[in-house]
Amino acid sequence: MDLFRFFGILKPDRTRMVSIMGYLPQISIWDIESGCIKEIRYGKTTLVDLLVNPTSVARCHSSVAADDNYIYLPWFIDGEITKGTHIVNVFSWEGKHVAQYYVKEPFDQIQIDSKSNVLLTYNQFTNRLYRYIIPNK
Repeated sequence: MDLFRFFGILKPDRTRMVSIMGYLPQISIWDIESGCIKEIRYGKTTLVDLLVNPTSVARCHSSVAADDNYIYLPWFIDGEITKGTHIVNVFSWEGKHVAQYYVKEPFDQIQIDSKSNVLLTYNQFTNRLYRYIIPNK
Protein backbone atom coordinates (compact mmCIF):
# COMPACT_ATOMS: atom_id res chain seq x y z
CA MET A 1 0.00 0.00 0.00
CA ASP A 2 1.59 3.25 -1.17
CA LEU A 3 -0.08 5.65 1.27
CA PHE A 4 1.89 8.73 0.33
CA ARG A 5 1.88 8.42 -3.45
CA PHE A 6 1.60 11.92 -4.83
CA PHE A 7 -0.34 12.98 -7.93
CA GLY A 8 0.04 16.50 -9.26
CA ILE A 9 -0.80 18.54 -12.31
CA LEU A 10 -0.18 22.12 -13.44
CA LYS A 11 -2.96 24.48 -14.37
CA PRO A 12 -2.62 25.01 -18.14
CA ASP A 13 -1.78 28.70 -17.66
CA ARG A 14 1.07 27.55 -15.34
CA THR A 15 0.07 29.81 -12.43
CA ARG A 16 -1.00 27.04 -10.05
CA MET A 17 -0.57 23.36 -9.35
CA VAL A 18 -2.90 20.90 -7.66
CA SER A 19 -1.65 17.90 -5.73
CA ILE A 20 -3.44 14.95 -4.17
CA MET A 21 -2.54 11.75 -2.33
CA GLY A 22 -4.40 8.53 -3.01
CA TYR A 23 -5.55 7.92 0.55
CA LEU A 24 -6.06 11.44 1.87
CA PRO A 25 -9.37 13.20 1.02
CA GLN A 26 -7.66 16.51 0.49
CA ILE A 27 -6.51 18.64 -2.40
CA SER A 28 -3.61 21.06 -2.17
CA ILE A 29 -3.57 24.05 -4.50
CA TRP A 30 -0.19 25.71 -4.90
CA ASP A 31 0.35 29.25 -6.17
CA ILE A 32 3.50 28.86 -8.28
CA GLU A 33 4.65 32.48 -8.03
CA SER A 34 4.19 33.01 -4.28
CA GLY A 35 4.67 29.42 -3.11
CA CYS A 36 1.51 29.69 -0.99
CA ILE A 37 -0.54 26.56 -0.56
CA LYS A 38 -4.25 26.15 0.12
CA GLU A 39 -5.35 22.78 1.44
CA ILE A 40 -8.96 21.68 1.21
CA ARG A 41 -9.97 18.69 3.31
CA TYR A 42 -13.30 17.16 2.36
CA GLY A 43 -13.31 13.82 4.16
CA LYS A 44 -12.75 12.38 7.60
CA THR A 45 -9.40 10.63 7.09
CA THR A 46 -6.41 12.56 8.44
CA LEU A 47 -2.66 12.24 8.02
CA VAL A 48 -2.55 10.83 11.56
CA ASP A 49 -5.00 8.08 10.51
CA LEU A 50 -2.63 7.13 7.68
CA LEU A 51 0.33 6.91 10.03
CA VAL A 52 -1.35 5.20 13.01
CA ASN A 53 -3.59 2.66 11.28
CA PRO A 54 -2.88 2.57 7.54
CA THR A 55 -4.96 -0.55 6.91
CA SER A 56 -8.11 1.21 8.12
CA VAL A 57 -8.08 3.95 5.47
CA ALA A 58 -9.68 3.71 2.05
CA ARG A 59 -8.38 4.97 -1.25
CA CYS A 60 -10.17 8.10 -2.42
CA HIS A 61 -8.11 9.25 -5.46
CA SER A 62 -6.20 7.62 -8.30
CA SER A 63 -5.55 10.56 -10.63
CA VAL A 64 -6.29 14.25 -11.16
CA ALA A 65 -6.99 16.38 -14.24
CA ALA A 66 -7.41 20.11 -14.69
CA ASP A 67 -8.25 22.83 -17.15
CA ASP A 68 -7.95 26.61 -16.70
CA ASN A 69 -11.20 26.73 -14.71
CA TYR A 70 -11.56 23.49 -12.78
CA ILE A 71 -9.89 20.51 -11.09
CA TYR A 72 -11.39 17.06 -11.75
CA LEU A 73 -11.00 14.13 -9.35
CA PRO A 74 -12.24 10.55 -9.47
CA TRP A 75 -13.89 9.79 -6.12
CA PHE A 76 -13.83 6.25 -4.72
CA ILE A 77 -16.65 6.09 -2.18
CA ASP A 78 -15.87 2.62 -0.84
CA GLY A 79 -12.12 2.77 -1.44
CA GLU A 80 -12.20 -0.22 -3.79
CA ILE A 81 -10.12 0.95 -6.72
CA THR A 82 -10.33 -2.35 -8.63
CA LYS A 83 -14.04 -1.77 -9.18
CA GLY A 84 -13.46 1.75 -10.47
CA THR A 85 -15.75 4.65 -9.75
CA HIS A 86 -18.54 6.47 -11.51
CA ILE A 87 -18.05 9.78 -9.69
CA VAL A 88 -16.06 12.85 -10.70
CA ASN A 89 -15.77 15.67 -8.17
CA VAL A 90 -15.11 19.11 -9.64
CA PHE A 91 -13.40 21.94 -7.75
CA SER A 92 -12.63 25.52 -8.72
CA TRP A 93 -8.99 26.65 -8.52
CA GLU A 94 -10.01 28.53 -5.37
CA GLY A 95 -10.86 25.17 -3.75
CA LYS A 96 -14.66 25.37 -3.87
CA HIS A 97 -16.54 22.16 -4.71
CA VAL A 98 -18.64 23.19 -7.71
CA ALA A 99 -20.05 19.98 -9.17
CA GLN A 100 -20.21 16.23 -9.04
CA TYR A 101 -20.66 14.22 -12.24
CA TYR A 102 -21.80 10.64 -12.53
CA VAL A 103 -20.54 8.73 -15.56
CA LYS A 104 -21.96 5.48 -16.88
CA GLU A 105 -18.83 3.30 -16.98
CA PRO A 106 -16.49 2.72 -14.01
CA PHE A 107 -13.01 4.22 -14.30
CA ASP A 108 -9.88 4.96 -12.30
CA GLN A 109 -7.98 7.45 -14.49
CA ILE A 110 -9.16 10.79 -15.84
CA GLN A 111 -8.10 13.44 -18.36
CA ILE A 112 -9.71 16.58 -19.72
CA ASP A 113 -9.74 17.79 -23.31
CA SER A 114 -10.79 21.36 -22.62
CA LYS A 115 -10.70 22.40 -26.29
CA SER A 116 -13.34 19.80 -27.15
CA ASN A 117 -15.10 20.00 -23.76
CA VAL A 118 -14.60 16.25 -23.31
CA LEU A 119 -13.95 14.23 -20.17
CA LEU A 120 -11.85 11.14 -20.89
CA THR A 121 -11.99 8.26 -18.44
CA TYR A 122 -9.94 5.08 -18.48
CA ASN A 123 -10.38 1.82 -16.61
CA GLN A 124 -6.99 0.13 -16.28
CA PHE A 125 -8.57 -3.17 -15.21
CA THR A 126 -10.77 -3.50 -18.31
CA ASN A 127 -8.43 -1.50 -20.58
CA ARG A 128 -11.35 0.64 -21.79
CA LEU A 129 -11.37 4.35 -22.61
CA TYR A 130 -14.59 6.40 -22.50
CA ARG A 131 -15.49 9.90 -23.69
CA TYR A 132 -18.13 12.12 -22.15
CA ILE A 133 -19.17 15.63 -23.06
CA ILE A 134 -18.67 17.86 -20.01
CA PRO A 135 -21.98 19.44 -18.96
CA ASN A 136 -22.17 23.22 -19.17
CA LYS A 137 -20.04 24.66 -16.42
